[in-house]
Amino acid sequence: METIITAQDLARDLPEVLDRVHDHGERFTVESNGQPIALIMPSPAPTHVTIGDFVALLSTLPQPDESFADDLEVIQVSQGRSEPYSMAHNTYSARSYAADVGPLYLW
Repeated sequence: METIITAQDLARDLPEVLDRVHDHGERFTVESNGQPIALIMPSPAPTHVTIGDFVALLSTLPQPDESFADDLEVIQVSQGRSEPYSMAHNTYSARSYAADVGPLYLW
């Protein structure tokens, strides 16, 4: 169900409108000067994936063929080998890493 509501009415009745959206799944079109300016509706349900679901999904993916390791070796040789990463040489703090690279988001 969709209801048209003015911005003024929304300002006055916001808690009630949000309750109706949450509890009954209603949608509201907000108008100002007779023009639609916003839509208020329930947010989509968040997607949650458990570790078990993730492992099950991974098991359905195709496995690399027998020449995959050889292909990786060719790529590594063509790029030259780098020194192994060592935490002892890590000079980043969490703050400086975020400043250089940006925030890390995990979903």
